[in-house]
Amino acid sequence: MNMTDALVQRIERYLKDEYAADCGIRLCLKDYTAVLFGGARALRDRHESYLERFGRARGESVVVGCGRSSDSCTAALLNGLSAHVLELDDGHRYGMLHPGVPIFSALLAAASAEGIDAEHFFRGAAAGYEAMIRLACAVQPEHKKRGFHGSATCGTIGAAVAVAVARGCDSRQLKDAVSAAATSASGLLEMMDDDSELKPYNCAQSAVSGLLAANVALCGYKGPEDALGGRRGFIKALNGELDAAKLEAALAMKDCVGTVYRKLYASCRHTHPAVEAALKLRQAQPEVVGKIGAVRVQTYDLAVFGHDNPRPRSIGAAKMSTPYSVAVALLYGLSSIDAFTAPLLDDADVQRLSAAVTMEPDEALSRLTPGVRAAIVTVETTDGESCACRVDYPKGEPENPLTDGEFSEKFRLLLRYANRDEAYIRALEDALDSIDDRWQEYLDLLAK
Repeated sequence: MNMTDALVQRIERYLKDEYAADCGIRLCLKDYTAVLFGGARALRDRHESYLERFGRARGESVVVGCGRSSDSCTAALLNGLSAHVLELDDGHRYGMLHPGVPIFSALLAAASAEGIDAEHFFRGAAAGYEAMIRLACAVQPEHKKRGFHGSATCGTIGAAVAVAVARGCDSRQLKDAVSAAATSASGLLEMMDDDSELKPYNCAQSAVSGLLAANVALCGYKGPEDALGGRRGFIKALNGELDAAKLEAALAMKDCVGTVYRKLYASCRHTHPAVEAALKLRQAQPEVVGKIGAVRVQTYDLAVFGHDNPRPRSIGAAKMSTPYSVAVALLYGLSSIDAFTAPLLDDADVQRLSAAVTMEPDEALSRLTPGVRAAIVTVETTDGESCACRVDYPKGEPENPLTDGEFSEKFRLLLRYANRDEAYIRALEDALDSIDDRWQEYLDLLAK
């Protein structure tokens, strides 16, 4: 099978026969917008520094949170960094990636510069989600085990598809965009380790690379016959071998957009089952909090390595750390933005409890992945008692979705964190809730 042709044909069939305006992609944009504004506040000083040094090129693409426009690549980069830094963006458990950041960061940069309308924008976004998730499902978990960050690698291809479709590219141009994206795809999981702050860069650079791939395809640069499945292509280089059965299953999937999760907890998704279990234990047995002696976390194997750091020294590292996230959830009942602050990193009680958290890969739980990504948290008290809680589907998964109230509160929390007043928040939420009729109003609000 020519894998590139198969993916392109599947996306075209999706757009012809399956895409619908109510597929959920508009809700994905609303979630992305909230985390974009929140992250822009957190990174404003760095973004201003970047714009002063490198953002002098003229452009119409909005850099959210800075009140400035720049060239499309700069806007895609900085908005991509903003949208992932808080670890509250959407994701997909089977694909093990975050689709919203690369796709919407690339698309918004193109849309504001080129006048892409709402109809084409959302068709492109949905196509990008479908391509990115299907490709990721065909290569995971081997892709992750080899050290590649799917949000960056598959994200580059998703972003290229999104921009190409939004522009109305034909089949040949779409295939060439996928090919250019495949040779641009990169992103290492090592960027999550130690006290690195470069994990958001993986997602941001995929938005830029995807946008550039769509650009060169539009200008007539032709790719090879099979950039994805060729003997020196994406799969062989980054995954070893192509699993034909997994590819067939990925191409047969329906409604990938509808299977994304949305996050309430501001840490890596692999920490969430344990975090939610800790929150439930605290709520059910508050008397235990003052006498915790040790904590045991049993979870699936992929959630242990890289997430077992008991003493993170930066906020970015803390968001990757299950021991830290569980300790803060148990001690203070915190799990959102307020759980990841400099004072809590230095909190003596948090440090003591983080060091008392042990993580164990559980064979039975590992066999359940990726369909179920579970954790069992057992708290042992200083007086010899113990209590435990298991979570299979943390909040935000399709099996345990956010309520309308939870989603709206997340949106408003992030906009308040971004120092936006209530009038602005209402205007932005109203525009997003009627986005097809208020598309230009939404773009104008992003620029303020």
